[in-house]
Amino acid sequence: MLNRTQPEVLARVHHHLRHPDPFIKGAASYLVTALPLPTAQGTKLVRMDATEEAWADVSITNAKELQERLEKLIDKAWVDANNKNGMNCRKNLAAIVALVWLCGAEHEELIEKLEGGAYDPQNEQRTVRDLEYYGKCQLVDICEHFGINWASKDNDEWPHVPGEENPARASDVLG
Repeated sequence: MLNRTQPEVLARVHHHLRHPDPFIKGAASYLVTALPLPTAQGTKLVRMDATEEAWADVSITNAKELQERLEKLIDKAWVDANNKNGMNCRKNLAAIVALVWLCGAEHEELIEKLEGGAYDPQNEQRTVRDLEYYGKCQLVDICEHFGINWASKDNDEWPHVPGEENPARASDVLG
């Protein structure tokens, strides 16, 4: 089961389901795909009438499937960030963090960096960095961590707020 044990995945699913941020809660649906069908059904995220055949189409059972799912989600996240689709950007980032977590403990430093903007009960928002540039800073971190050429996915428009005229460029933001 990838680089996490079934009990670890199940504990993380339950942690996500208790989280006050709806995007973190939603990311539990990505984690649950790494569980066997009967265990996944016990989380209430998977229908009890789901079949093994249907589960095989959506579940992640090995590192190759996990890598493919992560790469597709990173591509989708860049499209949404380039199109300034803020709600999808937050959803994508939460899902990417969940999939990176499944990759194993060797990625903990990246996960901690990405989750540094986790829910803060003092202001009920994620950190400013999380809201800026439609998550492009986090996408750069993720791509660099996995050796993905992020510049080829970026449109080089980094607006700070929706509708901003003359948005920043990646070099302005990243230095």
